[in-house]
Amino acid sequence: MALQSLDPATFDRTDLTTRHEGPLVLPHDLLFHRLHFLAFYSNTSAVRDAFRGIDVNYRQLLSDVVAARNRIQTAISLKAFDTIYDEREASFVLIARGYEFVVIFLAVLALGGIAVPTSIHITQKELSHVLRTSRASATICSREYSSIAQSGSPAKKNEEDYVVVTLDDMVDNTPVTPSTLTFSSSKTPDPNKPGLIIFTSGSTGPPKGVALRRYNLFAISSLQCWRQNMGPGYVGLNLLPTHHATGLLVNILPVLVGGGCVEFTQPKFDAVKIWERIKLGGINLFSAVPTIYVRLLQHWEKWSPGIDAVERELYQTAVSNIEQFHCGSAALPASIASKWAALCRGRQIAERYGGTEFGNPFAHSPGVPVVTGSVGTTNPGIESYLEQGDEGEIFIRSPFLFSKYIYDIEATKKSLTADGFFKTGDVAEKHGENFFIKGRKSVDILKSGGYKISALDVERQVLEHPIIAEAIVVGVDDDEFGQRIAAAVVLNEVRKFIYLLKPLTYIQGADSLSLPELRSFLRDKLSSYKLPTLLRVVRELPKTTTLKVPKLLITKDLFGTDHPDIQNWSSSRVKL
Repeated sequence: MALQSLDPATFDRTDLTTRHEGPLVLPHDLLFHRLHFLAFYSNTSAVRDAFRGIDVNYRQLLSDVVAARNRIQTAISLKAFDTIYDEREASFVLIARGYEFVVIFLAVLALGGIAVPTSIHITQKELSHVLRTSRASATICSREYSSIAQSGSPAKKNEEDYVVVTLDDMVDNTPVTPSTLTFSSSKTPDPNKPGLIIFTSGSTGPPKGVALRRYNLFAISSLQCWRQNMGPGYVGLNLLPTHHATGLLVNILPVLVGGGCVEFTQPKFDAVKIWERIKLGGINLFSAVPTIYVRLLQHWEKWSPGIDAVERELYQTAVSNIEQFHCGSAALPASIASKWAALCRGRQIAERYGGTEFGNPFAHSPGVPVVTGSVGTTNPGIESYLEQGDEGEIFIRSPFLFSKYIYDIEATKKSLTADGFFKTGDVAEKHGENFFIKGRKSVDILKSGGYKISALDVERQVLEHPIIAEAIVVGVDDDEFGQRIAAAVVLNEVRKFIYLLKPLTYIQGADSLSLPELRSFLRDKLSSYKLPTLLRVVRELPKTTTLKVPKLLITKDLFGTDHPDIQNWSSSRVKL
């Protein structure tokens, strides 16, 4: 830069020199300073991926990240590189799992790009939506997902320069001696610019790209690490998708910042293998969605009575020694919470509430018993309020709010109040200091016969039925009542088998489920106006890649036609 163009009051030394970069230069970023420190002084496991037989320490992890960063840099277009060089926003879609995901994710951050994680099960249509919405410069994938990566169509303006970069052999690169790595002396990357884009679940409409500030990736991870006492030897078992905010910002990054070990399970959930891993012991954090807890309990109840008492004690001791159980994304049935606590000798599952845009406004205080159904009390330092005082829509303001919906000024503006609170669209009630989630304002707050009804409250009771494994409750438009309460249920494994043999036969009793039977079961648990008047037994409930049921999108499919499987309540009979 010409000296005459510099302002003596505002110039910086870096204006007088070339940019400091190179194959062994790391960004001046707290996350990489922390990983560098651990590579120097820690020889404990950083990531285990049993499915691939991988167990690496921090030195190997950082070596693989540096190697991947350098390969990506040589493969992307000059336009993409210049965008990063000029400190503009360049997005890179990621398709990988397990250890390979961790390496690619950190490599993109080390490059200075914005990481856009996606599901390994993403469809061509979904991938194209992500590429176009984020205006991605490239897709970075492991060899296993190369064909999926090649299927997407980028934004028009990026077609000429867009590339797919397949990284082979991301493991066991020659370890770099940490002392040979240096940190850039150039200006620090703008911490307010995005470092991560997570696409919403799409449960109520097309997924939006939620951009999170680069600085917050380390800040959020550090706070989670401190609050949960993560450190060397701490093991977090990750069963959630890595493109899920909880999977990445609760189960992976905080554990790495703490110097612990992130452990990945096999790609497809397998209750037997999860129980086998639990038996080995050494797990500190177990975070999952309700469906996983339900299936683990179902397997335990079916299988444990037949094993030796000594063997059963080994399993129960191991699961009881897990320090923290977290659950989110959907309501946890009270019976499951109770059964799990009994199995774990009093250790409770902590229900979490949060969102990609705003993090976790509520938390369970350490050492305080969990109140069943509650998502905790106000998280210190976070501002929140309910629209009508002790009930209503939740509004959040905090430094951890998202940066923006990527390339969407209008949607970002609509999501905020004039004084900067985020409109979550979720409804809660406050009892004492504890908050209880009632559901999505647009989907879960039903209006039937003049009453406001929480679909989640009804779901919790429906899930108490002994032959129901999964359930959703939705509102179906009705001229007389405004909305009718409709339940779609999946039977547990034994009942499901019988149901599949005779899918249109509803028998009062154990083999299936009739609407009168369900209403009778619920009658002493719910007010009469909350009882379902429509029931459909289905083989499975469709889920998004973040394991949520897209209620708004499937209500029409399940109850929008006069399908013969829909049971319809009347005062005199059940219409099939």
